[in-house]
Amino acid sequence: MVSLEGKSHHWCVNGANAIYDATPTGFRVYLRWTDDNGHFGELNPLKKETAKRYKWHLKWTGIQLCNSKGNKK
Repeated sequence: MVSLEGKSHHWCVNGANAIYDATPTGFRVYLRWTDDNGHFGELNPLKKETAKRYKWHLKWTGIQLCNSKGNKK
């Protein structure tokens, strides 16, 4: 489970809860955002500086699945 948190504008971001390439040591998310003017994608690409300015960060938690006998999968 993943959520995006921050100081401001994190409500303009989509994709934080879509997890890709999950492994026991990490995962990947792809973020897309709309700025204050309603611009998408190429008109206003998401930049590292934007994430830093708004203090965006991912909060996550994970669980390890077990089979019906309680053994780790």
